[in-house]
Amino acid sequence: ACGDDDGSSGPADREMGVDGGDADMDASADAGPMDPVTLTPYAGACTPVAPFAGVPALEECGHWSAARFAPRTAAGEVLALRYVLNDDTDSGFSDPGLAHRIRFFSATGDAPPARFSGALTLDVPNAPAPPGMDRAVELTLDEPFLVPAGEALYVAFEMVCSPGRTYPALGVDLCGSAPGTYWWSQASGEPYDWLTHESFGFEPAAPLVSVTFRER
Repeated sequence: ACGDDDGSSGPADREMGVDGGDADMDASADAGPMDPVTLTPYAGACTPVAPFAGVPALEECGHWSAARFAPRTAAGEVLALRYVLNDDTDSGFSDPGLAHRIRFFSATGDAPPARFSGALTLDVPNAPAPPGMDRAVELTLDEPFLVPAGEALYVAFEMVCSPGRTYPALGVDLCGSAPGTYWWSQASGEPYDWLTHESFGFEPAAPLVSVTFRER
């Protein structure tokens, strides 16, 4: 479900989150109950982990990969999103400029559901990055995405390939994380049969992604 890259992303791409993973995901002491906080699916700063980028195998073109954020005790809303797409255009493996979709959904339990319910889907247009550079995507939601108390937020990436189901494909930079934070849909349409990243024999990882979140 994943492939190697050339490690071309810079350190600035790796400093995204203040909270995440199994860490305490409450706001910092300086933040009030309604102040936005930054959340990640991994704890602390991003530590790159092999294979460094989540890239679909050709038979997985059009599938979804999803980052799971730990549930919070209070309901809240996602205001913005930032993630980093991998560049390996030199070898023709991953292209950060490909147009794709992002999907937000939430669910109870430890795994994504077989069917999306109440999901929000965003179209991200083609936007080539400079050669040799990863692409940092920053999106502000027109309307906040609501996450009920006790449910896990998921941010899913459409794992697109080039026309004709060929490489280069979309690749998402990866960080080390606790198990169960990065999932692959195993299908391009419902019902999905999600499997974890580590079930493919890789180290536990999560996409380099963060959300701006505000409790309600």
